[in-house]
Amino acid sequence: MKFPSSLLLGPIVLFLLSMSLPCKGEKAMRVLHVAVGETKLEDCVLYDGATSRRIDLPRRNLSEPLPLPDGDLVVRALQKPLGPEEPMPEDAPSVRIPEEWARCVLVFMPDPSNKVFPVRIIAVEASDAKMPLGHTLLFNCTEATLKGTFGGVGVTCKPGRSVKIPPPRRDSGDYNVAIDCIYPGETIVRPVCRATWNHNPVVRQFLFATPELYRKLPHIWGVNDLPLKDETADEGEPGEGGNP
Repeated sequence: MKFPSSLLLGPIVLFLLSMSLPCKGEKAMRVLHVAVGETKLEDCVLYDGATSRRIDLPRRNLSEPLPLPDGDLVVRALQKPLGPEEPMPEDAPSVRIPEEWARCVLVFMPDPSNKVFPVRIIAVEASDAKMPLGHTLLFNCTEATLKGTFGGVGVTCKPGRSVKIPPPRRDSGDYNVAIDCIYPGETIVRPVCRATWNHNPVVRQFLFATPELYRKLPHIWGVNDLPLKDETADEGEPGEGGNP
């Protein structure tokens, strides 16, 4: 299924991630590549106004924290470095990082309309207060409306939007998840996921619904934001007894 370009160009509300900084008080970012289909982007060159560096684009995973210079920044990305006298292309993907943001995440999403570098970058302020531990945030990258229940919590997420889901229970333990979708112009409710997931009250979970190339139903996958710096977050598949 083709990734809907209208979702890329419209207003997008993405997730708020908490991150471990390399050093207290140091401005830093993490990056995540929301790969769709057969996208094969692995890295890029990032320009922050003071320096340029090649960075990895983790596929559906969070990178290690990367330091940023102080001040109000406009970050641009290219697939290869500029030559000594080569100007920055006007259409290079770019995003502003306000001076007051000590923590941020850059989310790279596919944008086939950009001929310089086929991505759109979204900068998200990372704040513990806005995304507390134990919460889940679902981002819908498809053309369908998602409806579901997480434990006893009912959720509706429209195309190109996100919704924050409160903890399904107060303590650690299993809970039932049911996610359905409805496509524009249809009344058919299509089941996407039926599973039992495990709630950890000290871990944030970020879910994505992305289009599949060879089937109509969305693919549900997730990234855990773990509280310890040396722990890693991996993508998973929905399944009984585990999380996506």
